Amino acid sequence: MTTLIEIECSIAQEEVALATLEENGKETGDLLIGRRVDEANNEVLLIVRLMQPTSVSKHTIALRRTLQNHHIASFRFVTCDLVNVSFGPSVDPQEQMQDFPLHSDELWFVSLHDRHQAYVCISKPVMDAKQAAWLLKHEVLWTYVDAQKNGVVT
Repeated sequence: MTTLIEIECSIAQEEVALATLEENGKETGDLLIGRRVDEANNEVLLIVRLMQPTSVSKHTIALRRTLQNHHIASFRFVTCDLVNVSFGPSVDPQEQMQDFPLHSDELWFVSLHDRHQAYVCISKPVMDAKQAAWLLKHEVLWTYVDAQKNGVVT
């Protein structure tokens, strides 16, 4: 299982949110791994992967302060199994992932560091049949991200 932080803010406040995350990341080693823009609502969703369970309290304090100052709209901690999905160089992950079958408490987002990768945060330890079929149909490479080893498991 992996712990993520989902932070919502307006596009105008994104720099302040990023500065808070960067400051905490220097202390904890946690990584900003994703960003989703909702231009229709003028919002950004930032996703941070916690590398150490102990960093939850440090982030909570800083994010509550940022929330009170109205620099972010919300934040929440999510525990899930994280799956890394890699696409070929001619494929747009943003477009391809639109029809990935998610459950109500799951999400996907494009990797911030590799535009040919996306992450899926699934709520069950094993993907369901529809999700596995989607991966096979799209002929992508995928791996579970191992929270304990800070790497991936195939």
